[in-house]
Amino acid sequence: AVAVPVWRGRLDRFDGLRAYLLLAIEGVAVAGDTASVAPLLKLAGNKLVPGEVRAAAALAAGKLQTSGLEAAASAAIEQKNRPEHLGRLVAALLLRQHRDEPARTVLTTLAKDPEPAVAAAAIASLWAAGRPYALPFAVRNTTNSDAKLRRLAAEILCEEATAAAIAQLGVMLDDRNPATRRFVAARFTRFAAAEDSQLRPAVLEQATAMLAGDSWRGLEQAALILGSLDHEPASERLVALLPHERGEVRVATGWALRRLKVAATYPAILNHAVTIDKTIATEEAGSPTTKQLSQIFQLFGEVRYRESERLMRKFVPKSPLDQRVRGAAVWSLGYLYLDNPKSDLPALYAERLADNASPMPELDYVRQMCGIGLGRMRAEAELGTLRRFAQIDGPNTKVGRGCGWSIERLTGEKMPPGTDRQDGVLGWFLESLKSWNADQ
Repeated sequence: AVAVPVWRGRLDRFDGLRAYLLLAIEGVAVAGDTASVAPLLKLAGNKLVPGEVRAAAALAAGKLQTSGLEAAASAAIEQKNRPEHLGRLVAALLLRQHRDEPARTVLTTLAKDPEPAVAAAAIASLWAAGRPYALPFAVRNTTNSDAKLRRLAAEILCEEATAAAIAQLGVMLDDRNPATRRFVAARFTRFAAAEDSQLRPAVLEQATAMLAGDSWRGLEQAALILGSLDHEPASERLVALLPHERGEVRVATGWALRRLKVAATYPAILNHAVTIDKTIATEEAGSPTTKQLSQIFQLFGEVRYRESERLMRKFVPKSPLDQRVRGAAVWSLGYLYLDNPKSDLPALYAERLADNASPMPELDYVRQMCGIGLGRMRAEAELGTLRRFAQIDGPNTKVGRGCGWSIERLTGEKMPPGTDRQDGVLGWFLESLKSWNADQ
């Protein structure tokens, strides 16, 4: 109550302090101060006021007065402005909360405006009045050159949530904007995964059609959708896409095949992994190829695909290869020897786990998976090693937790809880000599 008169007073004068004026406009709108409508309309129609202030004033006025601003909107449209579309944008924002037919008539015209900002504001206003009013414009904008109009179209069609809307949305799995295509893919998955979903056939049809294409953006999203929905008929096409030139597609197909777990695809996937192995030493850590191979190895472990053992064993010895790939191989070999310690793997895993003090110690991620693998194989002979490094690394580390999990699996002893920790940060221009000596 104390601030509103101050904000209202700022609306009557523009002294160049744009930030304060914008805050005042927002303040009166939030406060619901209908007495501010007149000065807001004056600001919105003033050609000497910066465009962002005029737009903010129009939006605030439209929130405070939800009918009767058609005349002000028409006047703004007729006004000569620079930029030329500014008056039309002001008009669309003034009518944002209007629901009557005269306002919808104005907004319907503005929704066809060649300026994307105007069209988007008008369509959003029509959408607020009711989805049927905005739906025709959503359908026509799925391939618009403007990213905001396409995203608005996607949101309106997703809210429609019909088979016809999904057919219109299919092309947007290949949208140039990453956020938009991911949004559509996520909604497709949600539609199809719902219990007793009647939209699943429509989603599968669009995703399958996109997977048959050659655009990497659509291929990536279609693979993620079909993998999430466990659509096994897609497996053959996904295998064919494993060596795709785009890393995004390679990772997505590897993940999708891991989700599908179609036995008939395992030999082909293994052949692909063997091909990757020939050049894996040249791959940078975290590259799409290494991410894909990690997914493939995890698949082999989850389904206990024995034919993959020879390949995955090559990643157990210490090497500069990607730690995620090596960790996946170690983790999966543990599944191949589930509850079976009668191999040389327990000794190899214990050696990797204990390699924490050499000039180039083993990576913690690989050590963690070795600790877990020992428990999964029930390697009771290495229980002492597990206890040792559960204590050395401690319960606050991934290695310590991995060892603790295995100890619990072998003995039933509960893993100790994590503890409070204190971290010291050195490198200040003035430090305690005692702390520095302790660190050295």
